[in-house]
Amino acid sequence: MANRTRLVKESEGDIPIELEALFAAYLQKDSDEESWNVNGATSANFLNALDITGASKKLKPVILTTGAKQYGVHLGCPKQPMEESDRWIEGEGRPSNFYYHQKRILSKKAKKSN
Repeated sequence: MANRTRLVKESEGDIPIELEALFAAYLQKDSDEESWNVNGATSANFLNALDITGASKKLKPVILTTGAKQYGVHLGCPKQPMEESDRWIEGEGRPSNFYYHQKRILSKKAKKSN
């Protein structure tokens, strides 16, 4: 990171600046619904702050870190191997999964921002 900062300072605008963002905040709550609400709001607020500061205009990748709940390990034995392309475990009779909520927020923001 220090090398990137030095390079940007020395370039005097000769190169386009691109930012990368890693979002890994998580708040454990007593219920799935509370986790959905607070973690969704946290990620939405993070993305909104990037807009307010102007950083979103220079943003390229945003990495959303998820855990094993993404694959449903909290519901029992998941399929093996677990892969990012696996279908989401949601719908009637399933608890809400805040990771899916966060991914939808990020996807909506990306489409809006191009």
